[in-house]
Amino acid sequence: MLRLWIATVALLLGLSAASHAQERLQVVATTGMIADAARQVGGDLVEVRALMGAGVDPHGYRQTRSDIVAMTRAETWLVVAAAGELAKEENGKTSWFQTIEDAAKSLKAKPHPFEDGDGLRLQKGEWASAPAQAFSLAPPTRSAMPSWALEPAPASQREEATLSPSDLGGEKYLTGPSDAQGLSEEQALARGRRMHLLLEHLPHLPAPAWPEAALGIVSMDGQVSEGETASLLEEATRVLTKPQLKHLFADDALAEVPLAAQSPTLGRKLFGIIDRLIVTPTRVTAVDFKSNALQPDTPEATPEAILRQMGAYAEMLAALYPDREIELGILWTRSAEYMVLPHALVMAGLQRAAGS
Repeated sequence: MLRLWIATVALLLGLSAASHAQERLQVVATTGMIADAARQVGGDLVEVRALMGAGVDPHGYRQTRSDIVAMTRAETWLVVAAAGELAKEENGKTSWFQTIEDAAKSLKAKPHPFEDGDGLRLQKGEWASAPAQAFSLAPPTRSAMPSWALEPAPASQREEATLSPSDLGGEKYLTGPSDAQGLSEEQALARGRRMHLLLEHLPHLPAPAWPEAALGIVSMDGQVSEGETASLLEEATRVLTKPQLKHLFADDALAEVPLAAQSPTLGRKLFGIIDRLIVTPTRVTAVDFKSNALQPDTPEATPEAILRQMGAYAEMLAALYPDREIELGILWTRSAEYMVLPHALVMAGLQRAAGS
């Protein structure tokens, strides 16, 4: 079998001919590794082309028409080499290496001893007619290591996790996690998510279609009974049909708006989703839906966690809309009432979050 080392022998012979003719020897290699070796050995005396581009797996390589043409135009040497034990067949067919070996033998190729073993050599004309010129490669130079490479790597600096405006601490309920209907905190949160879904999707549908669509909408949050769906739909209908609230669900109102910004007060990155955002040339209104069973009578009685959340939204929106008035409000779904939260009140809550 021919071996990989034959490529090196043929290349050295080629350098002699190239030097004599004062031309760059054209070398076509199969893999990028062999092509690189040819460039390192040949230097300015060779022009090398690799059939396989960077990153190509030799085992999955399929030759193209241009590859075949490149090999058939070899004027001096066509070197076929491989390493290891080669199979006679590949996928039930004669292997490409065996095919070439059989062809070489049919053309009377003669055994030829090489440094590391025997191979075949098919020769026409006189290869050694050109005088060989000795050459040597300069010994590789070793560059001094830069000082930073000899020092321990600095400790990695990991960014602090992004905060959610709804997770800034403080009480979320007036009287704890249980509401007046005896729901646990988990049940109350599930009810709130489903109410959010109804208020997000029902405004896009005509009112007569709400009952039929409601079950499919709330089921996006899991299995929901018909009784619970009916209760949620009744509450959502009161909200959506109340004249004083219609502007919150108009076509120009944005629903479930993602918002990300740096909070100067907290010194952290924030990411949250605003339930309803209304942007006009002079004012930006951010509304958060709350389905708490017990709601405050005044803005000052709003649970601390809600004040901190809305303070974070106020700071984030002020950075985006510095020339507009920012209004923050809570839509209490149980009573279908909208409560505006004073700017000073929510920013004081945000300051308390920074100090906690």
